[in-house]
Parts: sequence; structure tokens; C-alpha cells
Amino acid sequence: QMILTSLNRAANLVQSFKSVDVDASSNAPSKFLLKDILKLTFDKYRDKYKGIKLELQCDNKLTITSYLDVFSRIIESMFHNSYQHGFEDQGNGLIKIKVDVDGSHLFMIYSDNGKGMTGEAVKNIFEPFYTTKRSSGGTGLGMHIVYNLVTQKLKGDISCESNEGEGTRIIIKVPNLN
Repeated sequence: QMILTSLNRAANLVQSFKSVDVDASSNAPSKFLLKDILKLTFDKYRDKYKGIKLELQCDNKLTITSYLDVFSRIIESMFHNSYQHGFEDQGNGLIKIKVDVDGSHLFMIYSDNGKGMTGEAVKNIFEPFYTTKRSSGGTGLGMHIVYNLVTQKLKGDISCESNEGEGTRIIIKVPNLN
């Protein structure tokens, strides 16, 4: 049983390492309705995230030109992070995503009402292998991959704000390739 558990963990680590290469997972830019992608990505995990509510503030007609698969992976990782860390796998909570366009840039504010983070966790959230869930199988690569996708593939900026007991906010600013 220990060998099987270790092999599964090693396989997951190898898969995570493959994900770190941002160019390997990205197709050509395409036009898409952002709100639809946000909803579809959340709905993909609806059974797993039972009890978690999603509130979207995004124009229904907002079409952007960017990397669809990259946006999906970023959102998936942030949903997973909220579920695993913020809500402690409890399955209840609220995730809000607010999207605005200012000129040629897209601003996305992702927030949850989870347990929040310590100052140390906020400072290290994008560092590779930093995790507060090492004992339960966390690799510490999820938010590092998000950081790489936003800054390298989308040529944007990402930051995190959080206090213990007050939830977490991730602010993303990326160019719209229109």
C-alpha cells in the first residue's frame, strides 16, 4: 500500500512538472466569451465543489482574444486552491470573479470567503513547492503554474491579498490581444 501511494504521488509530481512549461500547454490565441469559459470551468467541477457558490460580475458579451486553454487552467487552479485550502474541502463558501476591461487590458479579481492566509503564505504563494498542505499530498506547484501562465504566456501581472479569517483575493491584469 505504501509503495502504491508513493508511486501515485510520484506520478502526480511528474505531471505537475510537465505543467510548469507554459508553452507546452498553449494553443494559438482565439476569440471567446470570457463569462462562458468561467461558467463552464466551474460547472466542470460542480459535483466536487458542492455547496460552493460562484458569483460572476462579467459582461455577458465580453469577447476577448487570448489563450482559451490558459484561462481555463488558471481558473481551474484557483478554484481548486479555494476548495482545498480556503474552504478546507468542506464544500461551502463563495467565490466571486469580477472582470473589467480598461483599454487594452483585462482585469480579473478572483476572491473567496475562505479562511484566508498568513502573511508568510501570501508572500510565498507563487513560489514553487510552497504549500501548507504537504502532509495531505500538496505539491506546492498549483499557484506557481498560475503565476507562470499569467506572467509568461499572457504577459500580465498577478498579485495576492489575504488575511487570516478574511478570505483571499487574486488580482490579474493581462493584455487583451484584440
